[in-house]
Amino acid sequence: MANPIKNEEEIYEQLKKENVQVHPLVWKLISHHIRNDLMVLASDVALYNFIPEKILQEASEFITRRYKEENCPGDPSVDLKGSFSKVLVRTKNIDEFLKKLRELTLEEDR
Repeated sequence: MANPIKNEEEIYEQLKKENVQVHPLVWKLISHHIRNDLMVLASDVALYNFIPEKILQEASEFITRRYKEENCPGDPSVDLKGSFSKVLVRTKNIDEFLKKLRELTLEEDR
């Protein structure tokens, strides 16, 4: 995870110990509005992996060059392939977190 909480495992243990439960309908909403959208996002970004690397590299260079030409503030460096890979890793991490939290808190699973 990008920003783990230093005592995250302790929090999971406390949830388990205190038998914290979330109603299945709440998890249905979370799955529908977060997990489904997360999977769509990951699928969309994964399609960019089929673009030849040379094209992504040229597109990154073009964006960086145009950024500089327009005198936009900040760092103009763009790495599309790297960005797509980071998004896929992050969406996977979020999905794994939601699965773990669901396993710990879903009323039906206890």
